[in-house]
Amino acid sequence: MQSDHKPETTATTATAAPEARGFLAELRAFGDSIPHKALLGVLVLGWVALFHFYGNPTLGYINTRSLFGWLKNTYDQSADDNFGMLILPAVLALLWWKRAELAAAPKRFWWPPLLLLLFGTLLHLAGYTVQQTRLSVIGFFFGLYAILGMLWGWAMWRALFFPYFLFAFALPLTGELEGLTLPLRYLATKITVIFSHLGGIDVVQKGTEIESGGGHFKYNVEAACSGLRSLTTMLMLGCIFGFTAFQSNWKRAVLIASAFPLAICGNVLRLISIVIAASWKHDEMIAAKQPLAAARAAAQELGALVHDHSVMKLAAYVPAFVGMMLLARWLREDGARAGVVSARGPVLRGPAWALGATVLLVTAGAGGFLATQHTRQKLGVPGVRVEARPMYSFDPGASTNEPRRIAESRVQLPVRVLDFESREFPIPHMTWETLPKDTVFGHRMYGQTNGIILDVQVVLMGADRSSIHKPQYCLRGTGFDIVKTEPQTIRIERPQAHDLPVMKLSLGRTVRDGAAVRREAGVFVYWFVADGELTAEHRQRMWWMARDMLKTGVLQRWAYVICYAPCAPGAEEATYERMKEFIAAAVPEFHTGAPGALAQAQAQAQANEAAR
Repeated sequence: MQSDHKPETTATTATAAPEARGFLAELRAFGDSIPHKALLGVLVLGWVALFHFYGNPTLGYINTRSLFGWLKNTYDQSADDNFGMLILPAVLALLWWKRAELAAAPKRFWWPPLLLLLFGTLLHLAGYTVQQTRLSVIGFFFGLYAILGMLWGWAMWRALFFPYFLFAFALPLTGELEGLTLPLRYLATKITVIFSHLGGIDVVQKGTEIESGGGHFKYNVEAACSGLRSLTTMLMLGCIFGFTAFQSNWKRAVLIASAFPLAICGNVLRLISIVIAASWKHDEMIAAKQPLAAARAAAQELGALVHDHSVMKLAAYVPAFVGMMLLARWLREDGARAGVVSARGPVLRGPAWALGATVLLVTAGAGGFLATQHTRQKLGVPGVRVEARPMYSFDPGASTNEPRRIAESRVQLPVRVLDFESREFPIPHMTWETLPKDTVFGHRMYGQTNGIILDVQVVLMGADRSSIHKPQYCLRGTGFDIVKTEPQTIRIERPQAHDLPVMKLSLGRTVRDGAAVRREAGVFVYWFVADGELTAEHRQRMWWMARDMLKTGVLQRWAYVICYAPCAPGAEEATYERMKEFIAAAVPEFHTGAPGALAQAQAQAQANEAAR
């Protein structure tokens, strides 16, 4: 098959009087207008096979090498990402909507997209090597788009861009956008309080909490209520409406940008409805001369009911959707023009077998490299002490109450620190079942006679970096909300003086016991340590791990260390001061030493300061 294929005559047949044919006939005619279908099937099948068999290097949480299995599991586990399952049907629907334009586009072999295929392959190799599956997802879509461009040419490539662009929303990013949730929560809380005041409702803002001025009710705008999900949904809808309704780029940009204020307004409307319901219920109970405690409980309960009601959950979407439709109507432009897209760009002619062989060679080469990649990987030295003592897990659902022996080694935590005595505790069975089996654990509970309790846990990764994840995931699972996040440093004096970077999280949660409602608090401190490296930043740890793998071929064995202390609301700072003393004394007992590069840099800085 040569590259001088003439599709224009078939395109004319495919687009003639579509209303006169049924769906199947129209689908067959559209298929007839697409050349090189057999070659396309072979190349796409090979590309998909690469990512199915060597697509996911992280086997924690889900034991599959398939990129698509990893995506499915991620969608199932995250309510904010699961709309990614709808992207493929949306793209197919838009391709069908543009079928006349696609059928009429001139089609020919075009080699320049080979560069994009090579870039997508390199992204996948890098993602697989540094265990970042999201990079592989991007590489997969880049490569697939490149194959379409090479087979069908510039005109078809350009016509496909918009529907294909929607695959960007299939990339699960909610966990990576964690930093956006807190500002969105603060903003939604502030706007809700302002509008409540305008409506005559006395409420005050305390961080991300909305509290009645008289203490009648209190609600915390938690991470799930930040509006991030509605923002992502409105951005996707803005892209669809913008590209289908307008040809002007500035009008498209305006419609897409409107997703931000519209999503925030929709979220605020939902929060205001909760405040109004709680305030009305309290006033109604007081007017009926009901006891104050009963009025407060009823107000809190009605607000929670409004929050959880399935219809009210749509309040964040319906106004935003209507607002975007009204904006599109105000901008006024006819639908996207149909017809033939002009063929532009350099076209290098060549036989079909040369193009197909090149793509298959790149795909097979990548597969061969990934099949042996783990044999070249070297594990680094742990940054924490490991001792040859068995570790246990406890399964509350088992028929016996005896802990189960799960490993022959554990992280060596000190038995006594300052005036804190300790006891060893097993690891929850679900944790052990979920994480990779070469993960090493350490767990001790420390206590003082005055009642202070510290829960210290260490998770040391093996060859799979998914042993360690963001602590925010587990905290939400226990019902805690992160009220405040603060990077801190703790001075460690031995064996070398250095500053330990830690992340301090102030936690809070509302516990309901019948009609009674109480607030619980706690302080959660964590950091990451590897051989010669310390950080409290998740992204920095991931970057350092990738850097070391690419530069030296060594996978650093990072350990995730946490120290948690429950406390009464308002006692967070005092609790943290005591935790600092404990951590400063405990760290030299189980870290393998102060990171050399960090200690040298700090010593040099102190020497320079003394020289001045």
